[in-house]
Amino acid sequence: MADGRPTDEAEGPVVVQFALTDTMRVESVLLEADFGEGYVPYPPESDSDVYSVVLPASEPWSQVALRLTAQDTSGNRIIYEADPAYLVPPIRLYLPLLHAYPPLGREKKVR
Repeated sequence: MADGRPTDEAEGPVVVQFALTDTMRVESVLLEADFGEGYVPYPPESDSDVYSVVLPASEPWSQVALRLTAQDTSGNRIIYEADPAYLVPPIRLYLPLLHAYPPLGREKKVR
């Protein structure tokens, strides 16, 4: 989400938040991110059942894959992978308005 709307693009550092619950106590949680050179682990911080990780900014035009691995105290494990999880858009250039009026020869004549 970006500005409260779903999106599949992200710019700058990305905050990944997710909730994880189990009938057994969750023993371990690991989020890994692949920025194109293999998965790198990012251990999440948790506040009860809500986990969060801040991922670094990526190069424009790149695709980022995520893999979440969690295990409970009874040994049950889940692996969730999203590839790509999000895209990093190209750099956006904002050019100043060059002409506030129509170009010469295209003026509208008022009668």
